Amino acid sequence: MRFWLLLCFVVAACADYHSSQQIQFSSLSFELPDSWAATSTSNPTYRMWVPADNQRHESIVLIRAGVAAGTPLDNVGQLLEDAQDGLGPNRPTATVTAIGAGLQGSRVEFDFVPPGTRDTYHRVHALFVDGDSFIHVLYTAKNAESDLSTFAGVLRTLHAT
Repeated sequence: MRFWLLLCFVVAACADYHSSQQIQFSSLSFELPDSWAATSTSNPTYRMWVPADNQRHESIVLIRAGVAAGTPLDNVGQLLEDAQDGLGPNRPTATVTAIGAGLQGSRVEFDFVPPGTRDTYHRVHALFVDGDSFIHVLYTAKNAESDLSTFAGVLRTLHAT
């Protein structure tokens, strides 16, 4: 009887396991599920990843952008909110977000309809300051994960290299 209980436990534990890959991008490192792959781009400061089976129409985008001289960095949340001005009156409010690597920033979460479509997408956009750069992490999906586990995994493992 113990053998069968142990076997059931091992099978259940393995069913929830998702192997991951270590990603290196623009002096950053983080993890994504093995089933995600980068789209081809020659831009060294922008990269998008999508899953192989993309029924949810998901993507993770990382952008490293230089901070313009004179940009106030004491309220990254306000900068992130201001970047959403194109959303009109449904503009989201930023919340403070911290990740394990010591980066401090803010994030917004909202639904929107992209131009030329009738489908509603969900986006989570986090913004961090890393020295003289902004790090943008965006998760977008037509049918988003309820727990945002892929986005959370990127933030949990993101660190400068």
